[in-house]
Amino acid sequence: MQYYSDYSRTYVQSMCDALNEGGFTTLDENLPFVPENLSSITELLEDYAVYSASKFNYLNQKGLINTGRCPYTGESIGQTDKNYTYFGRSVFVSNSGLIIMLRESAAAFEKIMGYPKPTKPIKGGGCYIASVCYGDAYAPEVVSLRIFRDLYLMRKPMGRLFVKIYYFTSPTIADILGRFPMLNNFVKQRIMNNIISRITKL
Repeated sequence: MQYYSDYSRTYVQSMCDALNEGGFTTLDENLPFVPENLSSITELLEDYAVYSASKFNYLNQKGLINTGRCPYTGESIGQTDKNYTYFGRSVFVSNSGLIIMLRESAAAFEKIMGYPKPTKPIKGGGCYIASVCYGDAYAPEVVSLRIFRDLYLMRKPMGRLFVKIYYFTSPTIADILGRFPMLNNFVKQRIMNNIISRITKL
């Protein structure tokens, strides 16, 4: 795990200590929470602090998630700064911290998939089908799909194959949806909302 400030080291260790005290374990192999068992600060924040309601509530009650300082840089921040949010659960970061978070997320994607995370902009304003459907790459529904991808699909061979096919075909589909609002609305209402409903019950 890479640290970006003395504060980030303290932040990670405090989170790990609290999660161990609470009897929580990591997702992959039920390992204890120690920095050596985590790939990055972003993994800790996304996969555990925000995605899991039980872990988020536990850590939040202890005042460990949003401390008034960026988890990455240690800079002083407030509730108006950038945040990573999933169904109302938020971690606030500085502008510099957000850049680090996006970089670490992209690195994790490339490590698992074997090629860089797609970033090429497409006509219609987004890179992925869900982003076009919901009009925002950070909409809660889009974040839900991204977390489902990282925690479930990318950890199984068939899931990784599905993700590869999706990223190969999605720019063309998203481009079409961006140009035809009625079709976009149909896909959102009849397909995407049903998928979101199912994965949020997992």
